[in-house]
Amino acid sequence: MSAPILVTGACGGIGSAVITHLLQQGLGIVATDRNAPENQAIPPDTKFFRADLPEDIDKLVSTLPGSVGGLVHVAGVIRTHRATDIEINDFDAIFRANVYAPLKLFSALHDRLEDGAGVVFVGSLAGLRASPSNLLYGASKAALHNAAKSLAKEFAPRGIRINVVAPGLIDTGLTDVTNRELASLRGGDASQIGVERIRSIPVGRIGSPADVAKAVAFLLSDDSSFVTGTEVLVTGGGHL
Repeated sequence: MSAPILVTGACGGIGSAVITHLLQQGLGIVATDRNAPENQAIPPDTKFFRADLPEDIDKLVSTLPGSVGGLVHVAGVIRTHRATDIEINDFDAIFRANVYAPLKLFSALHDRLEDGAGVVFVGSLAGLRASPSNLLYGASKAALHNAAKSLAKEFAPRGIRINVVAPGLIDTGLTDVTNRELASLRGGDASQIGVERIRSIPVGRIGSPADVAKAVAFLLSDDSSFVTGTEVLVTGGGHL
């Protein structure tokens, strides 16, 4: 692929790891995030556009140079809540960010994607199993997983492969926030909840953003040329 890969959510732990890994593979990158890069989260020579999705999608796509070699959509939001605490504002915000934004971005971008391009949506293990404390988040990721399958079938004639990476527990700032929210919801200590969550992973450790980035790189590469419309679980066995 000669055209650059667009990576959203570029300033977060997973997004910045994806960019670093893809650059090491010799791929060109265009990065975007709602926040400006801080603490060298993005290499200084990487093209970066600040955009708040979905509001700025049209502006973002209009600024992209020429064709696009692929898309990695990392951006999203997570909120912890009791399974019976369903508020319309939370529902709208979560589904807008986690479902509408990636689908709208793909809709605006597909004419610019090269034939044979790879598309990877970052979903979640929460979209594949019961997640009572993150019910809306899990439901939104389940919707994204399903939509990716439909897009994969629709765009297969152009050789565009569309897959989902579904991480489990990954060591990012969002995980720390979730641990604190779970402690507030359930009562208890956030650090202890974090330890207990790690203990539930069969391989015995929390995942790293680099673990996710490697799976993304595989799905963008020719090594996965016969893989489309599927989920790659990066969970350390946490789904078992």
